[in-house]
Amino acid sequence: MSTPPRLRRFSPARLRQRRAELGLSQLALARLLGLTSPRADRTIQAWEAGARQPGASNLYALAAALGVNADWLMVSPRAKKK
Repeated sequence: MSTPPRLRRFSPARLRQRRAELGLSQLALARLLGLTSPRADRTIQAWEAGARQPGASNLYALAAALGVNADWLMVSPRAKKK
């Protein structure tokens, strides 16, 4: 029986990195994504802190707004050291 593939997961660090490279505030990025609540920046803050993960549609919108491929915002889990 083969080992199941490891699932990729969202990378808060890559989101923070790319947002900073572009000089965008959390609120500016939220507006680019069309998030309209008065505290939309808290959504970005939660994603960057790893407290929440964007859903599929928001992941693709993030990638487009940041000018990256959605795969770039994902990372593979590290192999456990033996």
